[in-house]
Amino acid sequence: MLEFVSRISVAELVIIERIAVCGRKKSQFGPRARYLSSRFILLVKVSNEHRTLSCKMIHGVLIFNTSGVARLTKFYTPLHQSPQTLVQKIFSLVSSRPPGLCNFLDAPELEAFLGPKKKDDERWRVVYRSYATLHFVFVVDGAESELGILDLIQVFVESLDRTFENVCELDLVFHFDEAHHILAEIIQGGLVLETNIEEIDASVHQATKARKESFASANPLALGVGGLGVRGVNQTPLGWLTGKLTGVGVR
Repeated sequence: MLEFVSRISVAELVIIERIAVCGRKKSQFGPRARYLSSRFILLVKVSNEHRTLSCKMIHGVLIFNTSGVARLTKFYTPLHQSPQTLVQKIFSLVSSRPPGLCNFLDAPELEAFLGPKKKDDERWRVVYRSYATLHFVFVVDGAESELGILDLIQVFVESLDRTFENVCELDLVFHFDEAHHILAEIIQGGLVLETNIEEIDASVHQATKARKESFASANPLALGVGGLGVRGVNQTPLGWLTGKLTGVGVR
């Protein structure tokens, strides 16, 4: 396609744009313009179809314990049934796997929840890894690399470990917002954004610092949190209250 486009002059590209965008009739132009327009539109359609067929996507990320209780759920595809039912279905698929089998499996049973695939040879695929009492599960396309997803799960777990210092189930219960933030640093809209653990950790720490500073400025009387004084110096709650009563720092 690039070779074909490189042989088109600027004037001919303008003509193609007028035909394709402005909706002008092809009969108003010469045979060369009509041929270029038809060829160009055909190549664009083929490119779009190839892009659609080769698209790889993560459709869901789940973390649940050995009892099937979900601790984190994030879906990037609309569901046809309730998320709780889908979690229980995936848990039954994962928990029934013998220990000696591989950590990914085709799951045509998920079509009732996520919808059928366009091709008969395509299947929903479940990739998972188990750590102590937690199962980390990714629901992906058949086009995704299973080994790549296993590595991505490892990146997710190590990022959680850096934030919570040896993450456990209680961390996901009481700090679910930070867990979702870490996941958002790695995946957005079902596409992988970042796999560098150092970059993920730096972004999470920067957001945590900004959140604490925002909380301190909005709640200067909070215990253990120092507000900012007039000149940006840390101020104790007692000092802040004294300043308000005496009028110091009032603009």
